[in-house]
Amino acid sequence: MKVCLINPPYRRSIFAPLPRQLEEASGKYPSLGLGYLAAVLERDGHVVDYIDMDALDMGHEALEGIIKKLSPDVMGITCTSSTLAQVKEVAKVVRSISPNCFIVVGGSHLGIYPEETLRSELFDAGIQGEGEGAILDLMRTLENDKDLSNVRGAIYRHSGKVIVNEPALPIMNLDELPFPSYHLMPMDRYYCPTAVRHPFMTMISSRGCPFNCFFCHRASHNRLYRKRNPVKVVDEIEYLVNKYAIGEILFQDEEFTLDKKHVIGICNEIIRRKLNILWDCKSRVDTVDREMLFKMRAAGCDRIHYGVESGDQKILNVLRKGITLDQVRRTLELTKEAGITILAYFMIGTPGESLESIRRTIEFSKELDPEYAQYAITTAFPGTDLYKFAMENGFVKEDVWRQYTLGETEIQPLPYFETEEYDTEDLENIVRNAYRSFYLRPKYITKRIMTLRSKRELLHGLRGFVALVKS
Repeated sequence: MKVCLINPPYRRSIFAPLPRQLEEASGKYPSLGLGYLAAVLERDGHVVDYIDMDALDMGHEALEGIIKKLSPDVMGITCTSSTLAQVKEVAKVVRSISPNCFIVVGGSHLGIYPEETLRSELFDAGIQGEGEGAILDLMRTLENDKDLSNVRGAIYRHSGKVIVNEPALPIMNLDELPFPSYHLMPMDRYYCPTAVRHPFMTMISSRGCPFNCFFCHRASHNRLYRKRNPVKVVDEIEYLVNKYAIGEILFQDEEFTLDKKHVIGICNEIIRRKLNILWDCKSRVDTVDREMLFKMRAAGCDRIHYGVESGDQKILNVLRKGITLDQVRRTLELTKEAGITILAYFMIGTPGESLESIRRTIEFSKELDPEYAQYAITTAFPGTDLYKFAMENGFVKEDVWRQYTLGETEIQPLPYFETEEYDTEDLENIVRNAYRSFYLRPKYITKRIMTLRSKRELLHGLRGFVALVKS
């Protein structure tokens, strides 16, 4: 069958009050999930196209022309809570051009509101859970009896009712999956503002995260940690380097450093093959040590993204981070010793927070002095314990994300945690001021100028500087 997979436009500022220029400079990233779906579909004999509307800055008119040309049998669209509105608009375009096309929607939002999503007649079916096995079962069913009742992970309508099957089973052996179908992606359009080298790409070496942060959505399969063979991980790195001249990779693992042996294995294999590659990863401050960090640096690790979240221990405890401020200090200092740059994430406006604790967080971020800091307003996202807390304690009067999914309301303004000290507008101003306070320090500007390593890094820095001044 002819299958077309779509990565819809992503409006980054929906989750953070970023100035327009900073939003534009925030990068373009592929949908690895769609890349894996494309790979297993191609391996099964289907003809697959991949349209990355976000990376291509594609509008609906251009999409119409492509759909007319491709005339796919099945359309798959990935959907998160932040892109649901855009996904529906894309589905409308497909419906208007190709009314007989079977439209399937998948992604994290389906695991939270499966029935509500499929109440929209824009979609013929949905998939919840990891989709590689489910999409193949769905395709085989469509080719044969069209009875979706036996397709694990499928969500569909039957006799006027939405039927939600058991979620798709997680992929236990990740090494059975082929590499994502990179040849279908607009590889030259992806970039990361903090990347030193270009072309840039993303990868995974594992799936799942066993931790229990208050603000994080984790379906059951996402709590289950599974890892790839380090040799196969580096096979993929080598493929990207040789085939596409990729200079830098961002590992999108939810917790790259969870298994020390796994990390050391990847690093040793990169070193053994003498691969000239830089890479970034995400980590907790309590899952690294000196040996790991220095080995990572020797293997090309250029940057680690740490979820610091707060400079107030009480707020860290509320967020269930399971870390201390002293751990944060020690780990970031050790990371600097190893010669690895740091991107630290901070949250503003957590339940129980005050203007004083917010001030401590902003000051803590400057004390730590990472190369990059990112601030966001603590938001009650669907499927999280934080969202349950918001509804139970009156911060959210009713299930607004469910209403949003049903098309009954807009999701703006987002569910923030207002107090007598500050409201939503105050929080947005605080975040903007936090960016200015961190990045416009003379000491910081001088350090960044002295450590610039590429023209690209300089241009991104200048763009960000102009955005901050204009904001």
